[in-house]
Amino acid sequence: MVSGASPSSLIFGRYAVLRRVAVGGMGEIFLARQVGVSGFERPVILKSLLPDLLEHEGSVEMFLDEARVAAHLNHPNVVSLYEVGAWQGTFYIAMEYIEGENLGRLAKAAQRAGTPLPHRVCAQMIRDAALGLDHAHHARDSQGAPLELVHRDISPQNIMVRLDGLTKVVDFGVAKATIRASRTRTGVLKGKLRYMSPEQVRNEPVSGTSDQFALGVVLWELCTRRPFIDTDNPAEAMRRIALAAVPRPSQFVEGCRRSWSRSSCACSTARPRSASPGAPKWRARSSPTWMKCRRRRGRASPRW
Repeated sequence: MVSGASPSSLIFGRYAVLRRVAVGGMGEIFLARQVGVSGFERPVILKSLLPDLLEHEGSVEMFLDEARVAAHLNHPNVVSLYEVGAWQGTFYIAMEYIEGENLGRLAKAAQRAGTPLPHRVCAQMIRDAALGLDHAHHARDSQGAPLELVHRDISPQNIMVRLDGLTKVVDFGVAKATIRASRTRTGVLKGKLRYMSPEQVRNEPVSGTSDQFALGVVLWELCTRRPFIDTDNPAEAMRRIALAAVPRPSQFVEGCRRSWSRSSCACSTARPRSASPGAPKWRARSSPTWMKCRRRRGRASPRW
């Protein structure tokens, strides 16, 4: 649909759907255009709960938990929430549209083109994601109490890179936080196995260090251009995550800087020492190296 759409053609009262982006187990994701008075419009991402799940116990709360968490986050490196609501019996979430691509697809496209992402570029993107996660780990509720937020699903698919190079963490749908109305059942793993931390696969309490581990794995894979866990057997993958040592990227890639190799290993071998997030120490350790990677080539060009 285009601007000027009639009120009857709008969903949720103010959005014109452009196309469906994806459909998952709980809902659908659409690219849409928010329209308003005096020609106001902007692109947005809409998430809607599948109608079949409305009667399933806990489904509505699980869907709305993402909005509850995202409402307390306000950072350049975290996707922005616009609104959450219900319309004609359907629940929806409106979020920022990020014009770009997720890190997984970006890395694969670069690999296919024969021009893998430079380590300098990878470091900048991971640094951006680290800053967004650090903000999330320190988020507080309206009363000032810590949310104890853990994303639990950090992966290349949940790291979006905008056309100008700015990187944002997205999808807090399975995040752990004190304000969630739903609770994860004992024994249920949340997130993608390949990027889970040792404490996650052991069903132990998680903290910010779990996200730190996952982001370290993403950096490791970007540096080495190979999977961190190279087995399709879930049991074997869990065993390797829980027990195996992390080899330095420099063992696989000639010319990989020692500082970046150390950073990825330090992140992906972290172990939680307390219930408090571990990202601040990681940020303090990594930022001096990664900030050197940042350089500009004009306003319209990516920041690297």
